[in-house]
Amino acid sequence: MSPAETCSPEICELRPHTTVRLEAKIYYQNTSIVLPEGARLIGAGINRTIIIACGAPSSGRRGFILGNHSYLGHYTWQGLQAQRGDFDAAVGTPGCLHSSPSCIPPGGDCTGVMNATVEHIHVRPYSNGA
Repeated sequence: MSPAETCSPEICELRPHTTVRLEAKIYYQNTSIVLPEGARLIGAGINRTIIIACGAPSSGRRGFILGNHSYLGHYTWQGLQAQRGDFDAAVGTPGCLHSSPSCIPPGGDCTGVMNATVEHIHVRPYSNGA
């Protein structure tokens, strides 16, 4: 399996109440990542730390879903889809989907988020997943 088909453990295995400082390199994300309570993900700067959504474009959501008391910042994110369909987004919030009875994240209780901060994230044009 190539790195573009996997999820970088630095971002996919976040733990509650921890701070992860990402290096200036490329990371891959093949799924939505729910930030645990108190988690902080801090990149080395825009266009230095790059998180790329990967996998087949129709294989589900990507991006980060904020948790209570969480923080995201200081990186560049590259989405996977050319249009808003399966909800690829750099950052999302938990809650209920308006058009269906399901929750974000799946299996969640549709509760919103409190005290979450997102800053200094650059979103660059999408990739086709190759």
